[in-house]
Amino acid sequence: MLFQFAPAIQALINSGNYEIVRDTVSGQLLGIVRDKATGKFVAHAVGLGTNVIGSPVNPLFAPAQLVMGGLQMVQTHLGFQKTYTMLDALQSGFASMI
Repeated sequence: MLFQFAPAIQALINSGNYEIVRDTVSGQLLGIVRDKATGKFVAHAVGLGTNVIGSPVNPLFAPAQLVMGGLQMVQTHLGFQKTYTMLDALQSGFASMI
């Protein structure tokens, strides 16, 4: 299973009373549960299922995830520095108008 739900919700999914909502375009599961009878949303996933988290391949990707996290931090820092430079230029432009 792709998502993990509370035990009571999972029991109702297994019995057929509830269903996991799918994206109408792609058919991808969304992690939200709907009551089949009323069509109302009743719960959301509380975690990822064991075939996603407990996969034996998952530890192989840990170094790559660590590197990507660091790269994203650097990219965010550089983005903020560019924004600060642009704001400084705007501020000095406004100051020259006064």
